[in-house]
Amino acid sequence: MSCNELQFDMNDIFNSIKSNLEKGIGVTISGCGNSMSPFIENGKDRILLNRISENKRIRAGEIYLYRRSGGSYAIHRVYKVKKDFVLMLGDSQLFIEYVPKTELLAIVTKVFKEDGIIIDSTNFLFIFRYALKAKLKIYKHRISNTRIRFIGFIKGIICVCARKIKMASMLFMLKSTKVITKGINLRH
Repeated sequence: MSCNELQFDMNDIFNSIKSNLEKGIGVTISGCGNSMSPFIENGKDRILLNRISENKRIRAGEIYLYRRSGGSYAIHRVYKVKKDFVLMLGDSQLFIEYVPKTELLAIVTKVFKEDGIIIDSTNFLFIFRYALKAKLKIYKHRISNTRIRFIGFIKGIICVCARKIKMASMLFMLKSTKVITKGINLRH
């Protein structure tokens, strides 16, 4: 079943999730959307959410359910931790969201893959590996954008130079024509 086939009020579902999390009961939901692909596959993988403990230190690479400023909910990876907020990034996204720490609602502790593999998303090596991948993706995107801008800059210079060369050659041709015509006596 695709996650697009069901229509529901996310606030009602979240209230149920929140109630269970407050009681210390983990909640399993299906992955919906492509922002965490390929780690969490749309409609195929299940995600175990748990309550965030009071003294929990948030680390880059961990995955959280959070409320966005517009009221919608998302599950993304922590890219960077600041004093009062975290930078969140979906594995297949290129833009970063600034999220106040107070809007983090649950931590993803396990991902149940469609093929039966269970991934512990709180394992430090796992977190390090995916945090590194997220950072490399950002740098790769920046380098790619810089390369594209540089290539565009060079193309612009080439076009300007080509126009100047074309104009210079046209002027040269005009001057050459004048020199030739000056030497010819047109009156006979």
